[in-house]
Amino acid sequence: MTASSSCSYPRVRTEDHGELRYMYLDSPWIQGAMSLKAPHILVHDYAQRMMLGLLFDAHPQRIAQCGLGAGALTRFCAHYFPQAHIDVLEPNPNVIAAAHEHFFIPAHHPQLHIHRQCAQAFLSQCPDAHYDLIQVDAYGAEATEPALGGIDFYTHCARSLTQHGLLTINLLGTPTVIHDHIHELNQCFEATAWLPETEDGNLIAIAFKTAPTIAFDDLYQRAQHIERHYQLPAREWVRALHEWMHQA
Repeated sequence: MTASSSCSYPRVRTEDHGELRYMYLDSPWIQGAMSLKAPHILVHDYAQRMMLGLLFDAHPQRIAQCGLGAGALTRFCAHYFPQAHIDVLEPNPNVIAAAHEHFFIPAHHPQLHIHRQCAQAFLSQCPDAHYDLIQVDAYGAEATEPALGGIDFYTHCARSLTQHGLLTINLLGTPTVIHDHIHELNQCFEATAWLPETEDGNLIAIAFKTAPTIAFDDLYQRAQHIERHYQLPAREWVRALHEWMHQA
């Protein structure tokens, strides 16, 4: 099945396999997935890791999501943070239409606003210190490298975050591509860290407007709460961050 299309953007195709529904953009590469039995859960490991910020901010009130895809992060955040204001930035009208029609993203929701706009343009006009959390997961049809990045983009992200705000980003590409993005993040944020690549090659990085000061014992306690409440493998994230700190 194909969502209503605009010829200037990649078309969307959806496929159901068992309990899962997948989104594709004019290529064999999966752009996202949804559980038909529990739409709010995060199916893929990389999507789960994009919630790494919960270790440092358990209750984000204003969230910006750069890239809609199949809406996994949007459904998760709308479900677990019903009081949060969520802005989703997605330029492709076909993706937006498919998200509404096939991926249970509501067209009208008091706390959820989907903007058909480039994330960089949107954030460049955003007030300072507006968001607690920015999530960046934006790829084209071939998914060879992130669709967003660069010093200007990350500068707008950092400026748009509150003092203790943070950004998580899904990085997929060659080692050079990933290195360049990490280098740019380091120039725009006070502190950055990242988890090991997933089996599919996704590296999830986290960037902090202000470097956090928290003991790993406290992070492990928070991770236990995240595992109980959100069913996310947060203790694995803390262990990986602990190992990363010793290797850095």
